[in-house]
Amino acid sequence: MYVGSSNNLFKRLKTYYTINYLEINKSMYIYNALRNYGYLAFSFSIFEYLDLSNLSKDGAKILILGQEQYFLDLLNPDFNILKFAGNSLGFEHSEELLAKISEAKIGEKSYVW
Repeated sequence: MYVGSSNNLFKRLKTYYTINYLEINKSMYIYNALRNYGYLAFSFSIFEYLDLSNLSKDGAKILILGQEQYFLDLLNPDFNILKFAGNSLGFEHSEELLAKISEAKIGEKSYVW
């Protein structure tokens, strides 16, 4: 199980069904699962539809992430590495991935703004 949220469901689902996007984002657990197990191993459910029509962009984001957090806490899904909606707090890359990132950045220009 994986819990996610979006204010643009079409755009969000399109990423899951675009093979090139899955290939580019190989480090994302859910995308690897889709590639490895295939789409037939998963089902899609909408737990809740939120009416965002009367909310500001920030208000909509707060509501969406609040409801996503509710479902993360309730269901404790296996495919969600991050346990806080909209926040990567507490997430650490593996030593192997950090080495790959470092190697890939050799020769790249860095800018400080």
